[in-house]
Amino acid sequence: MAWLGLMLGIGHAGERADLVAGKVQVSSVVRLVEGGRYRQAVRQSRRILERSGSSPAVVSLMGIALARSGLHSDALPWLEQGKGTRMYSEHGGASAHADALRAVGFGDRAWRVRSGAIEAEWSAGRRVRALAHGIDDLLSSGRVQAALEAGEAAVLQAPNSATAHAFYSTALLASGSIAEAEFHHWLSQRLSNRRIPRIAINEARLAAQYDDEVGALRAWGRASIQRRND
Repeated sequence: MAWLGLMLGIGHAGERADLVAGKVQVSSVVRLVEGGRYRQAVRQSRRILERSGSSPAVVSLMGIALARSGLHSDALPWLEQGKGTRMYSEHGGASAHADALRAVGFGDRAWRVRSGAIEAEWSAGRRVRALAHGIDDLLSSGRVQAALEAGEAAVLQAPNSATAHAFYSTALLASGSIAEAEFHHWLSQRLSNRRIPRIAINEARLAAQYDDEVGALRAWGRASIQRRND
């Protein structure tokens, strides 16, 4: 019977080794996603899934990395599968999911995903960012009043947030409230301690309101550079 105990011990040791190896592989994908190396994360995720089959954690990370790479249609099936997992919740799955849905024309669904995550979000900063980006979801589906309400909620929660004021300014511009939009744009500039692409985008849109083509082109140029570096 000694040989049986030895074989069982070897089997358990192998299982433990496989488990450790799996955790190491998942951790490597997490580091790539957190470091913004999304295409590498996609390649690494594919290799893991080819070798070991389905892994909810890797499926979630694959969807997030694809969405952040701009491959929104490819990302959606993975994000749908990964929704509700710890990796999806902890590494921006809802935000990536909503961005992908909006990018392929489903603004209403994007807002449902994003607003659902707001309720569960413990970080005030993340709640405000979700509300701010939700403005784009809502505007993409023509829901201007709902976008204004999201902007108001973001500003009320974080009155000193440049991001909140910048996105609220976007909603106000969409509603035709130019004077209010200018005021919140000015506040976003005063409060900002870093380059926020949305501020440059609003500057371009406001310049266009006053037929300042040169100012609008310059601001769009700054926004484009900032978005590439963001």
